[in-house]
Amino acid sequence: MRRGDIHRWRRVGGILEPIGPHARKALDAFEQGQIVSVQFVADRDPVQLRAYHAMLSRAVKASGKWPSKAALEFEISLALKAGTAVVDRDGRTNWIPASRSASAMDQETFDQFVKDTEQWLADEHGLFPEDLKRDSA
Repeated sequence: MRRGDIHRWRRVGGILEPIGPHARKALDAFEQGQIVSVQFVADRDPVQLRAYHAMLSRAVKASGKWPSKAALEFEISLALKAGTAVVDRDGRTNWIPASRSASAMDQETFDQFVKDTEQWLADEHGLFPEDLKRDSA
């Protein structure tokens, strides 16, 4: 197990139970009675997350405007102001997109981000969500 690895657990009564072999293996790395710190983050809807990334991939393919999904994600972060402008020591301003991770963006915030992304794709690029959900896009 590496520092920062994330494993899934479920509450069963007053204890946390590991879900899956990776979480069980992570648990085995601790001695009985060892104290550990836990950072709680709520899981996102994995189906929605996959659908969001598929939509972005289809937008890249359908439009030809972006060289990659990462380039589209960067432009979305700029358009939706989902990030931070940072000035380096040479006075140059760099844009750091906000993290979409569950620890940084809860489900409600992500739901709104998806809606805003769909609206931006439709308004600015004529790429409508219903078209991007089809396999033909």
